Amino acid sequence: MPENPPTHTAAELEEFKRVFISVWRTLAPSREVQAYYDAIRTFQLSYLPSQKRTVHGTKPIDPAKAATLPDNSADYETVTYRYAGLDPVKAAVAAGLPVFLVGWHHGAIHHLDYAVARAIPEIAIFARYTLQYGRVFSIPMEGAGALALLRMDRLLRDGRPILTYIDGPPEGATVELPLLGVPARFAVGPIRLARAIAGARIVPVSHFIRPDRVVEIAFHPPVPPERLPAMSESDIVAAVLATLEADLRRDAPEQVLLQFVQRREAVARKAEAQRAVTRGPAKP
Repeated sequence: MPENPPTHTAAELEEFKRVFISVWRTLAPSREVQAYYDAIRTFQLSYLPSQKRTVHGTKPIDPAKAATLPDNSADYETVTYRYAGLDPVKAAVAAGLPVFLVGWHHGAIHHLDYAVARAIPEIAIFARYTLQYGRVFSIPMEGAGALALLRMDRLLRDGRPILTYIDGPPEGATVELPLLGVPARFAVGPIRLARAIAGARIVPVSHFIRPDRVVEIAFHPPVPPERLPAMSESDIVAAVLATLEADLRRDAPEQVLLQFVQRREAVARKAEAQRAVTRGPAKP
């Protein structure tokens, strides 16, 4: 069992153990438990603090203000970005198709926004907060609710490609699905609006950090557009998760951020507790 996990109370320790063991069984069951935990900690401690970014809260940054803020793009350009599957995505954007890119909070998370924006300048990025990566600013989702979805819908219909995160804030309508073996809840609003637009390409995007300051970005084939009308929102979310999880298991199982898994699991437990209250006590 991992030593010194990042918890403080006995309850937190048990929660951490439960989540970690589920992730280990899903991603790296052939590896020794302590060695896998050490690999995760090494990745987080050596990689996560290494890249500059600025958090601007939940208020959008207008272009005039953005132009006055410091640009740390030079720090990102010390990284070599390697892309796979980019050409079909750029072709779809050039053809005016609605392109909906979907990443998650594992792997090279602090690079995805910048890496996609430098390759696809038209991109509109929706993240939890307004974040600045170099000269790239995201559009906040946290607390924005329907307003953020309306903006996303308008941009997609106007031909702007979108980048968002499948494990973003679980606000509004949600579905429960396993995340790396752990019950979790996912917002379906973004997937719902993408599915409603004819010809939409919902494209899973994997992202990993490699030695010598190399970041790999992989654009996968889209969820088959002809199947989208018949698929439920839960089916689409599950398809995206399956693609991202398979990449993580195969290419970099240590590049998992356990805190994001724990947060989703906590939301799922809270939702189940609320359902139990609504149902009331079981009848004899």
